[in-house]
Amino acid sequence: MEDIRQTAGWKEYLMDKGWGVVSVPAEDGIHNMNAFIVPLGVFGLKMMKLQRSEYDPSWNELKKIKRKLRVVSSVIEPTRIQDPLGYAMAG
Repeated sequence: MEDIRQTAGWKEYLMDKGWGVVSVPAEDGIHNMNAFIVPLGVFGLKMMKLQRSEYDPSWNELKKIKRKLRVVSSVIEPTRIQDPLGYAMAG
């Protein structure tokens, strides 16, 4: 069962609250997950939350997205961890 934080309704709710939403591909190359972005102050820096996804993110794609959007802090809350080494390397 899909977690509510990965549904279209949650995406619309956070967009109404001023958050940005980015689709992040999963490591398996088939699935995508929503990452939520919120600005931090006036310098254009942002924070990213990746909530309750059933799949591990593609770490290379996530790094590119974070660099492009100037994300300085990220929170990843997995439902389950498929690749513990990937999480350890990502910090």
